[in-house]
Amino acid sequence: MPSNFVKTNFKKNAESHDEFKKPKSMVRQKVLEGERKEKLIRWITFMRRNPVRLIEFYFGIHLHPYQILMIWVLQRSNLAYIVASRASAKTWLIAVWSLTLGVLYPGIKIIVCAKTLKQGGILISEKIKSLIETHPNVAREVRSYTANANNYEVIMHCGSTIRVVPSSDGARGNRANYIIVEESRLVAKDILESVIKPFLEVRTPPYRLKPEYAQDMDLVEEGVISYITSAWYVAEYWYQYVRTCIRRMVSGDETANFLAFDYLISLYHHIKTEEMLRNEMADMDAVSIQMEYLNIPAGSSSKAYYKPNMFNRSLSLAFYPQRESAYDAKHNPYQLKFVDGEIRLVSVDVATRSGKTNDLTIISIIRLIPLLGKGYERHLIYQEAFKGMNTLLQARRIKECFFDSESSFIVLDLQNAGIKTCPLYR
Repeated sequence: MPSNFVKTNFKKNAESHDEFKKPKSMVRQKVLEGERKEKLIRWITFMRRNPVRLIEFYFGIHLHPYQILMIWVLQRSNLAYIVASRASAKTWLIAVWSLTLGVLYPGIKIIVCAKTLKQGGILISEKIKSLIETHPNVAREVRSYTANANNYEVIMHCGSTIRVVPSSDGARGNRANYIIVEESRLVAKDILESVIKPFLEVRTPPYRLKPEYAQDMDLVEEGVISYITSAWYVAEYWYQYVRTCIRRMVSGDETANFLAFDYLISLYHHIKTEEMLRNEMADMDAVSIQMEYLNIPAGSSSKAYYKPNMFNRSLSLAFYPQRESAYDAKHNPYQLKFVDGEIRLVSVDVATRSGKTNDLTIISIIRLIPLLGKGYERHLIYQEAFKGMNTLLQARRIKECFFDSESSFIVLDLQNAGIKTCPLYR
């Protein structure tokens, strides 16, 4: 047998032996990749079902028990309404929740809507910026953030975005998978219904584009809207939204949830101290304290003659008496034109003693617009309140409001101190 034959065949056998080993290593690599994917799927599923764990273990952010409850409500709701008092860290929690959604759902588009761009921008310019600076794992997820007078936006490495938009017609055209309406009581109903809500669309991750998943309706991710605000007047539309959310929740709809907190939350968790709260409330009226700190929506007494819902708010039609510094005897720039048959009157409830336990003097200017049938449409165009002062100063102010508004009548209680404030008496 030729020597070269043995060498040649030995070389072939060695090559064939190497070729035989290579597939085994490839199979092992595929097994490892499969195990890694399986572990990733389990971790992602776990974190999406328990986002609080991602916030605390990955971000390293500590949450109070009430904040864990808020996250739980937001996570399980297609409609969430949270009414919380001042200093309950609402804006900070919105920032944390937005970043959490951005990590757990790559490519998600989150829009935070506020009354003004500057107000909503605090979420990014202060809250998210602070989280980036103090938590390294938050910083590693954020590719860039912009915070200037015209744009507030966070872009994450996984393609998720967090944007702030104002509640105005100029916000039209935006698209979102998740909307958070901050201080929703300040957002006009017509803007909310016609501009903001139409932002919503379903999130479509890349795998949903594959034929085998495209028609699976169980995989559709619904657009979500959450409202976070402090309490306000029951006559405003926000209160009807709250009631609708509560009705859905008590009827067994698990996708709608309502939550409320008062100032005791901030006191218990040392966000505020008793002395700080006492100083903040010192010069506030009882109604403001009731809404801002006790988290109780303000209504009217059952004995009240005027109900707040009798007067539709329209700031563009408000009247203002002139100021002394810019007084024009010929023309008030805020004057409203009379309509045929209109009656305009000044109504005064007089108080002469100041202090928290005493009443206030209230001056109201009301337009009565004749209807086609019988009666009048009432427009409350101006109202001011002040603590009791001497009757001479009050009579002067009543005259200023009367002549500036070109009213026809003054409605005044002439009993007791009221007679001394009457312009005829003076």
